[in-house]
Amino acid sequence: MSPTWIRWMLAAIVVVVLGGTIIGIGEGGGDGGGGGARATTTAPPGSGKALATLGPVADQGRKVFGDNGCGGCHRLADAKSGGTIGPDLDQALSASDLAEIREDIVDPGAQGTPGFPSGRMPDGYDRLSTSDLDALVRYLQAATSGK
Repeated sequence: MSPTWIRWMLAAIVVVVLGGTIIGIGEGGGDGGGGGARATTTAPPGSGKALATLGPVADQGRKVFGDNGCGGCHRLADAKSGGTIGPDLDQALSASDLAEIREDIVDPGAQGTPGFPSGRMPDGYDRLSTSDLDALVRYLQAATSGK
């Protein structure tokens, strides 16, 4: 096995395990005790109209966000995710344009976010299909009321 293949497998396992754990905690952990902070379900102001304008692209972007475990690490009100390992996207992307959001995904260490060490986001998001990456970027911009 090549070292690259092993890194990919480990990254996938970490995303699945951490993502599931964090989502479980955010939803009460399944123990009925309601432990952990619950995710906010209110979308940021103004994003509903922006999301509605995207139509099916918003649905595709939301699906890419969910399918790739993004909510396990990031808070995003529209996705009802409450991850705290990565930046709160509702805040971090609120003033970002499409190019900045794309760069944050494909090269997360390029700009960095204060309070979050670089190199924590799993690599491979730059390997999303062009259609999925475009939908994710447009969805994130609309959901966070970016520029």
